[in-house]
Formats: sequence, C-alpha cells, structure tokens
Amino acid sequence: MHGTTQSPGGWAPVMQQLQASGHDCVTVDLGDGRIDASPQRLAQIASEQIGADPVDAVVAHSGSGLLLPAIAAAVASRHHIYLAAVIPGGAESFLDELSAASGTIVQPAWTGVDPTADPVAAHRFLFHDCAPDVEEWALTTLRPFIPIAAYSAVIEPSRASAAVIVPAADRTLRPDWMIHAARIRLCVEPHVIADAGHCPHVSRPDEVAALLVEIATD
Repeated sequence: MHGTTQSPGGWAPVMQQLQASGHDCVTVDLGDGRIDASPQRLAQIASEQIGADPVDAVVAHSGSGLLLPAIAAAVASRHHIYLAAVIPGGAESFLDELSAASGTIVQPAWTGVDPTADPVAAHRFLFHDCAPDVEEWALTTLRPFIPIAAYSAVIEPSRASAAVIVPAADRTLRPDWMIHAARIRLCVEPHVIADAGHCPHVSRPDEVAALLVEIATD
C-alpha cells in the first residue's frame, strides 16, 4: 500500500524484483487528494482490488500504516508488514499523538512540508539516498494522499504476525520511534536497513524485496 506522498507506481522496483522471483503481488490504489473515507471503507476498496486469492502479506508504507490493520483483516493476510510506517497505538488517535509529542514521532523539519509539490523537499525527505537516475524517476511517482479519517480514529495495531522494517536514515518518521513502537506496540524486533531513507522500496528494492520474502515465508 502506498503512503501519503506516493502513488502505487512507487512500488514498481520492488514489484519487478518479486515477480522475477516468481511471486505474485498487487499494488492497491487508495485514491488521491483528501480522502475522508473511514479505514473500513478504504479496506473495502483495497480488498476489491486485491481480489479473492489468498494473501501471504500486506505491506504498508508510511502513513498507510494506520490502514494496515483494517486492510490486512479484510483480505485475511497472514503477515502484516510496516515499512517505514506509522504503527497505531490503540489508545489515542494519531493526530492526538502528534499533538502531544510530534517531535518524537516525525522529524521536526518534516512538519508542514509537501514533497509532492516541491522537488527539493522530496529529495531532502524522501529520496536523499537514491541514485540520481532513480530519484528522477521517483519524482514522477509523487501524489498526495491524506486519509484524514484514519488520522483521527483510534486504531488497534495488528499484532498477529506483524513485522516492521525501519530505514535507519529516515528523515520523515523518526527511526528511534519506529523501533520503540515495534517493540512496545507489536512486541517484535524490527528489521533495520542501514543508511536507508524513508522510501527504501525505491532506493533499495532488492533488499526490501528479499526482506518481504523472508518475512512472508517465515
């Protein structure tokens, strides 16, 4: 599942790696712009796109981590994978969490930034670890997605067969927060990708694809 600043096209490098290894995979398109639909409605949209085949894993990037519990449940996925993603806490909404302690969850400089409208910001916060040609392509995949209803909802994390992948050089979400949330909220030890930025599926598709296969076949 794409995050809040990227279209499904951002998954193309990982898709190519997985398909070359004989794995079936599907990207879901949750829409663009401001989406007021509930997490349950977005889960229905995703389920319709995924189809009825059994699902080994659902992977959520960035802000779509808030939607992962509902979507994974809707398709009966065996593994729930958070990739540089928000992990819901189940006690309060993400908006309330940000209001109480924003500097501990997102990088302070990220607040108010829109990388979908500013290539300089996109480089700084999303693609700083990409090769120049990869970044040039990645800029074409940007698109705003704001699941505002999910931001204001209290969401229980999906703990069953959960896994977390943390890019150690993330300039958007704080890596230390993601590591802490993985341990406290999901009771799992995260997989950390050294020197990777917020979009490792773009900058490190081979490494991410291998991790996804390892997790989904564990």
